[in-house]
Amino acid sequence: MAFPKFPSPDDVGSFLQGAAQQAKQVAEEAAKAATDAAGDAAHAAQEAVKAAADTIGAVGADLGGKAGEAVKSVAESDAGQAAIQAVTETASGIPENVAKVAVDVRDGVVSTVSAGVQVIVDNSPAALLKRARIDGFRDGINQGAYLAGEKRFNFYCAFIATICYFLRIEGSLDQEEQDWLEGELRHLRLEGGVPDEVQRKMRSIAEKEDASFDDVAAHLDDVSLRSLDSIAESVQIAVEFDDVITVKEEAAQQQFMDYVESRAVNACVSDDAWTKRAIEGSVAEYEENIDRINDEFKNKTKLQDKDIAFLIGATMLQVARVLVINALTEVQAAGNDNKAEQKLHDAQDAIFEKFDKSSSASHSDELYASKAHILTNRGVPYDATAGAKQHGIFKGANHRFATLGHDPALGLIFGTANIMTNSISCVRPSIVGIGIPETYLVEYDAFGKNPAFGDKASTMQMLGSASRRVFDEPSAAAASLIKQLIHIGTDLYTPCGIQLPFANIILDNVHAEKLTEYVSTGDVLKVGGQAALAAFINWLVAALHGCSLIFQDNGEAFSLELYQARTKKIILLSNALATSSSVIQAAVTKNPKCFDLGGAAVLVYKLFTDAKFIFDLKRDFLNSGLDEIYQKRAEGILY
Repeated sequence: MAFPKFPSPDDVGSFLQGAAQQAKQVAEEAAKAATDAAGDAAHAAQEAVKAAADTIGAVGADLGGKAGEAVKSVAESDAGQAAIQAVTETASGIPENVAKVAVDVRDGVVSTVSAGVQVIVDNSPAALLKRARIDGFRDGINQGAYLAGEKRFNFYCAFIATICYFLRIEGSLDQEEQDWLEGELRHLRLEGGVPDEVQRKMRSIAEKEDASFDDVAAHLDDVSLRSLDSIAESVQIAVEFDDVITVKEEAAQQQFMDYVESRAVNACVSDDAWTKRAIEGSVAEYEENIDRINDEFKNKTKLQDKDIAFLIGATMLQVARVLVINALTEVQAAGNDNKAEQKLHDAQDAIFEKFDKSSSASHSDELYASKAHILTNRGVPYDATAGAKQHGIFKGANHRFATLGHDPALGLIFGTANIMTNSISCVRPSIVGIGIPETYLVEYDAFGKNPAFGDKASTMQMLGSASRRVFDEPSAAAASLIKQLIHIGTDLYTPCGIQLPFANIILDNVHAEKLTEYVSTGDVLKVGGQAALAAFINWLVAALHGCSLIFQDNGEAFSLELYQARTKKIILLSNALATSSSVIQAAVTKNPKCFDLGGAAVLVYKLFTDAKFIFDLKRDFLNSGLDEIYQKRAEGILY
């Protein structure tokens, strides 16, 4: 912003003194002419002209430091031209108008001088300083109101009090300052406007003409130190604008700066306490927000009315699974009283009735069992125990742990081949620690019963004979495989059980039997079945519960994830209830194998995975809620 450059006081003083002398000479000539023509009138005119000349001289001496351009307008104005014309006419000798012209000269000169003085005053540095203050305060109030934020009304009052105090340092407000202040009070606005009581308060502050700096300080106390800085900048600009600072302005400025300094010192002294209070307040607010969002998350993830129905259904399915599996895998002694064994044999008979019993050979032979013998005889040749001692087989252990036909994996090969060849394959320990297979023929009585050990046979020949029969008589091979599987099934849940795969190859018979007492193939299949069926039920419940989301999705944030959390809660609770019921059953029956180990394994897995899902969802939900709170707060401050 460019400001006018004022001439030096010596130039302006010289110009005004010259103008005064010229006006004085013209007036004296007019007075002399008037005296010659009309006595008293001339004398009166001379007195008037002298008074005008003295007035101009006094103005020149008093306004030696004012603008020269204003004085030039005196000579060029209409009143000045009228004075010159009047003097010319007087000099030409019109005595009857001399007195009147003299009076007009006096009035014109006085009016012109008054107009010139007003121009000089309006363009003086003091007037420009006041307008600079107005512009500076406008800029300051815009900046300060922005910084003040929610406390902007206190800032308005403080700013108005400061404006009026500094504008009144050199006297009362002039009309221009009063009009500007009225306009600012009418049009001062932020978003939402200024309440009526605040406007009345600001107007009362502006109209108080005898306000002291203590009154100003009382309003400044209500604004922040940061907002106070914007007021200080505006005051500094206004006071130092023309490099001319009066004593009153300097004193007022010093008072203001002392006040700002004292506020800054007090802020530094109380900084630690303020920081502590601010931190404590922020922490308390943060905890309140966390608690509120936590409650909201709990309400949205707790089970609803329809969820309870799903929970009851899922729990019933899981409990039924536990009871059914425990019933099917109940350990029973082998024999006719074993209901599971009888059911499997009945199923075997029903299957074998569909087979054609005729074959190329009607009777059994060495390493050959007729198809009729395979289909009609319920037993298997590797169950033979008679004559085992003379061959040194079994040695204090049950026959199941010495025969390869009872191995759940190797039995698919050796057991099936033994059935097709009426043989038994056993395991003998070796020096390398791995059992060596030995094969013996199995002999039956005339009725095809009472199997007993016969002569030793070649294991390779036995396998070769069985493999050829697979191609020559596949129906006999299929019947033998079915018989092998059913026989393993009948032995799974008996007191001896079925060993783990390859156990009798790695361990001796005694240790294989001992291991089977703790962990058998039946136990592994039971636990696997428990886990597989529990996982299937969980999938089914999740699918059915997820389908209902189609009718409940409201499109809100985290809607799908929150619904999934409820689904996972249903699954976790149903699994936990089912596993708990198995604990009760095991305690009542005093049978630890009734414990739902497979379901418990699924429950533990779900606890880790689903709990992590819910934890991550809760964290994201909390962060999203907090971000929304502080984002709105930031928008409220910035925008």
